[in-house]
Amino acid sequence: MNRTLRGFAGTIEHADRGLLLAAGMLIFLGSIVVFGAGSSTTLASRSLIGPWYVIVRHAVMIGAGLVAMFALMHFDYRRYRLPWANLVVLGLAYGLVGLTLFTTRVDASGQETINRWVTIAGFRFQPVEFAKIAMIVFLAERLTRVRRGVKLQTRELAVALALGPLPLLVLLALQPNYGNVMVTVGVTLVILFATGTSERWLLRLVGVAPVIAVLGYVFSYKVRLRADQLLQGLKGGSFGYQVDQSLIGLGAGGLTGLGPGQSQNKFSFLPESHTDFAFSVLGE
Repeated sequence: MNRTLRGFAGTIEHADRGLLLAAGMLIFLGSIVVFGAGSSTTLASRSLIGPWYVIVRHAVMIGAGLVAMFALMHFDYRRYRLPWANLVVLGLAYGLVGLTLFTTRVDASGQETINRWVTIAGFRFQPVEFAKIAMIVFLAERLTRVRRGVKLQTRELAVALALGPLPLLVLLALQPNYGNVMVTVGVTLVILFATGTSERWLLRLVGVAPVIAVLGYVFSYKVRLRADQLLQGLKGGSFGYQVDQSLIGLGAGGLTGLGPGQSQNKFSFLPESHTDFAFSVLGE
């Protein structure tokens, strides 16, 4: 027991304390917001522990994350450089994302809608979050095989992109999940820049983005709807119900806010107030 405690203390002592402090502050602030926003959700009303349901579930996830963090702090990151293992993990992660294409879920109104979740052994999660991590590790392993000072070959880059981000982008576009499409593209560009990809290739890839955006607007109803709502809102109209309610909440709070737990928007005015639009509750 004493040896375990000494090992734990040594890990903290040699860790980046600034990074740990920043993470701790974000967890603390996030927990306050989650409790305030989640205490009046439908999930809370159906639970035996009532308004405590969302924050208890949040605390369990924090605990699991801290355990994983301290475990990985003792793991040599160079062991991730296993091509076959990275391919297996990548395939499994993408397979789970693909599974969402064949399942649907029912929203609050009772209608079938897009499903981005998978439930395994009672644990419900979004596989895209694991897929993004698997893609990052895969690209890092592939693109850092090139020795320092040696330019990345076109074939190596093409294979890495074809096996890494490209399948994920296709799966996300089919869901559709355009927010994570943008995240995946951005992360890929950052990794390419960090691994020394030539500016010529980076400019080519960046130049493709406007073309894809135009094609998305033409062929995707969801993209067209979001773009039209944005333009309509900028002209003084409605941005759409969710965004309008979010702005109302921010306006109600003003510069000083209504006080912790005093948000009015969380009372069914703002759907998913404890997740996607928690910032509005924080601002209010």
